[in-house]
Amino acid sequence: MSDEKDPKAPPPHSWMQNSGKLPKENQPPPVEPPVWPSEPQQVRPHQQQPAPPYQPPPPYRQPTPRPYQPPGFADAPTQPLAPLQRANFVNPHPPDDSLASASMIISVIVSCFMIVGLVPCLGWLNWFTLSVGGVNLIISIIALLNAKTDKSRNMATIGLVVTGLACAIGFVRLLLGACIF
Repeated sequence: MSDEKDPKAPPPHSWMQNSGKLPKENQPPPVEPPVWPSEPQQVRPHQQQPAPPYQPPPPYRQPTPRPYQPPGFADAPTQPLAPLQRANFVNPHPPDDSLASASMIISVIVSCFMIVGLVPCLGWLNWFTLSVGGVNLIISIIALLNAKTDKSRNMATIGLVVTGLACAIGFVRLLLGACIF
């Protein structure tokens, strides 16, 4: 029973911090009450001033009202307009080159189809070569007859020769493939 504590023993110091029973050296300094001013100050809450009552805007008024006039008469020029002048526009491609250019482009397309038609089992493409090539031969002859410059004459001649060779080779290929292959 010697191990048991005496029930009359004082509790440890942590239990008595606020009781005032601590020794004088361990007590915190006394807290002084706040000093209140003699006259209470008015505390203003942070509020905005109330908005003034709504007032509608003033009605719209023209500064200088004018009587109605049809448009265009008030701002008519006092001097007559200068006569229109034609612009000096130089067309970089004369119109006679277009048919020759078309015959040359179509001849390239026809010869590409003819080359693909040389592959076995694709000989039927030579029917396309002959039909479009025949039309292009006529276009090339018309372009050659209407050519006014050497450039358009050369383009029409190239279209005529290339289309003629493609049609001849395609026709031979059709004969060798029994007009099918």
